[in-house]
Amino acid sequence: MKKIVVTFLLLFITVYSYSQTTGFSLLKGKLVWENVYISKEPNVAALIARNSRLKITSVNGSLYKGTGTGLNKVCAGTSKVLSGGYNFNFEIELSQAKYRVTLSFISFNKGKKKLLAESHFLEKGKLKQTKEAKADMECMEEYLAKIFGQVSVYKNRS
Repeated sequence: MKKIVVTFLLLFITVYSYSQTTGFSLLKGKLVWENVYISKEPNVAALIARNSRLKITSVNGSLYKGTGTGLNKVCAGTSKVLSGGYNFNFEIELSQAKYRVTLSFISFNKGKKKLLAESHFLEKGKLKQTKEAKADMECMEEYLAKIFGQVSVYKNRS
């Protein structure tokens, strides 16, 4: 009986320590960031207008598509990769009393070159678990949640 309890405890600790605490995940081998926010009727245009580096490129009913370019947020303990700024495509999908924000094609500015986020955050097809990668994702998570959020986060995609 003791062995079973210890086994379950170790399993729980392992799963908890490797659990995803950000909205970053893999979708068909590509890195995406996604969060769902509760809001009865978000004014997407006003939400995007709050940041001059975001731009809506198309609207199709309740789906807004756009780009983010040259966004920059550096936190203590993060890598130099974030200091050059980053770019992405986004989709905002309105639904009943909530909206979903999905970022894709995330890249980092490295001088005149662009570094795909997959090359920085992925290793062998999985999210890196290094201290540096986790710090970078948490820093970006905080910034992205602030940019796209009007209210509180409903849930992270996990």
